[in-house]
Amino acid sequence: MTNWYLGIDFGTTGISAVLLNYSTGQRYPIYWSKELPKVSSKGSSQAIFRLPAVTYSGIGAKELLVQLPTKPMVAGSLGYNITSNQPGILLQQFKPYLNITIPYYCPQTSEWEPKLQLHSQQQVPLYWVRRALQALLAKLTPKALQPDSEIKVGAVGLESKSLKSALGKLEGVIIGSPVTWGDTYRLNLREALLSSKLVKQPEQIFFLEEAIAPILAGITSFKAEAQKTGTTKDSAATWQDGTLVLNVGA
Repeated sequence: MTNWYLGIDFGTTGISAVLLNYSTGQRYPIYWSKELPKVSSKGSSQAIFRLPAVTYSGIGAKELLVQLPTKPMVAGSLGYNITSNQPGILLQQFKPYLNITIPYYCPQTSEWEPKLQLHSQQQVPLYWVRRALQALLAKLTPKALQPDSEIKVGAVGLESKSLKSALGKLEGVIIGSPVTWGDTYRLNLREALLSSKLVKQPEQIFFLEEAIAPILAGITSFKAEAQKTGTTKDSAATWQDGTLVLNVGA
């Protein structure tokens, strides 16, 4: 029986993910595209490996729209079909808001509280910010493989049928959390993950300090390389004399 785990990197500007076959240790980088071209580890001009953290909702809409960039992504400069001067709610770079508090429904006002004052002078319930993350996470579910999905998900080295099966029976999801952020942020992430139906139970969600994640990735990479070459000396030497790991959280 194959045990599948999904590792998610949720940053300020976007989200990326990798699918892990725990039984073999094989990792499959996740990508998104309007179609599903054959993508190698070197990438493809039609696919992106980091989905921008931008959602849009028209007036009165019940769902949040996620779109791919209209042109290649450049750090600090994103191009989209949706713009902030359109009527509705545009949410981007919303990760820090999830560390403020937990949204709640107020029966007296029949509204979600608290509300945030955004740069566009809009007041947006924190609940919608969490739903924005939920909309992004939904692009990692089997629904994102359906023919009518505007953004399709793929994995390098996996056929669509195998990917759909793996995403539909995940044993767990591992997601990073800033070391200085507390339970409020983790609870908001947990609710978004459960609502997106990536997993069914809270016990299937594992939080990993973001500064530790690159170290673990490096260790497993060296181990995998050593197994391929049949040597461990070079891999061990890489970590001698101290190693500085930086995580910028983008």
